[in-house]
Amino acid sequence: MLSALAVIFYWATATACVVAARKAIATHRPRRMSAAWMTLAALFVALGLARAFEVEAAVTQWLRLAARTDGAYETRSAWQAPLAVVVAIIASLTALGLLSQRRRMRGRAERLMWWASMAGAGMVWLSMLRIVSFHAIDRLLYAKPIHLNWIIDLGLTGIVLASAVLTRIVLMQSSRAGGHSSITRSRQARDGR
Repeated sequence: MLSALAVIFYWATATACVVAARKAIATHRPRRMSAAWMTLAALFVALGLARAFEVEAAVTQWLRLAARTDGAYETRSAWQAPLAVVVAIIASLTALGLLSQRRRMRGRAERLMWWASMAGAGMVWLSMLRIVSFHAIDRLLYAKPIHLNWIIDLGLTGIVLASAVLTRIVLMQSSRAGGHSSITRSRQARDGR
């Protein structure tokens, strides 16, 4: 039941991202904005399909079977720690890259897109952590009664959904008020509007 709700939530988020991308195109925003929203839409469609068809669990089981077949499962603690460090470094570099983009964001719509991109990156990393299934991380993610996994998943998805909805609203208000991008303003000045 929870998986079905997650799929619906993912696909609702993907739909909101498509709507935000279309609004960005309609209001002549920079191409990177519509591309970012479409990338997030594709991510949440993929997450929905992965959840619906239990892809994460299948990949995790396949990795465990491969490790057992190679004899690496019993000695996994020896290679999981270095792998965890590599994952942490890559996650940190991704976060730093996105943080460096933050300075270039102008206006509410671009800041909302940035927040959604950060949350989307977080969803990718959460999915990778669930697939790799480090024992220590699994204890944190799946501890009862509160599954931190659910809280992080719902929170990040909610950030993307809210950012997409708010982006559409901001862009609608901006276009009604005549607050187009500098490109649109220069085109309007050139065309004598």
